[in-house]
Amino acid sequence: MGIGTFDPLATLHIIGTSDNSHLVIQGAYPTQSITKPFLKLQNYAGIDLLWINTDHARNTFMGLNAGAANNAAYGARGNTFIGSNAGRCNTTGKNNTALGEFALASSFIGAPGMVCFDNQIGDDNTAVGTSELVSNSSGNTNTSVGSSALLNNNWGSQNTGIGFGSLNSNQTGSNNTSIGHSSLVANT
Repeated sequence: MGIGTFDPLATLHIIGTSDNSHLVIQGAYPTQSITKPFLKLQNYAGIDLLWINTDHARNTFMGLNAGAANNAAYGARGNTFIGSNAGRCNTTGKNNTALGEFALASSFIGAPGMVCFDNQIGDDNTAVGTSELVSNSSGNTNTSVGSSALLNNNWGSQNTGIGFGSLNSNQTGSNNTSIGHSSLVANT
């Protein structure tokens, strides 16, 4: 189908003719559930591949279940969660950035409904990589870069873990800096 063109190059092809937005998706319900994304991409069998969603102008969620428990009405704003299950269990945490599958998401892989216990109220955290800050519940201002960095951090704050598995066992320790593969891996 072509809009503004007689020779569409895709199933839906829109060519703008003025300086306006060319596609607007407006939620139909004022309290639309965050688990019902504004945009879903699926494969040929109807299986979800990618969700694009938000619950507030200051939040961006991209990936299956990304930001699924976020509650902007209770202050969870300024969050960017990109990756499957990134920020999955965040409820009221604000100003968090999670990039990578399961970054800032405490979930049980394969469990129906992905039960959330942690990663709910921490603020100002940054997680880049797979399984970053997965167990964080109320730790603030943590930065983790590298797969499984600060994996078990729960209440620890002002920690920086850079490198695979750095500060992996840290749960409550604060004000730590760890750089390198498995550095400070036994720090708690």
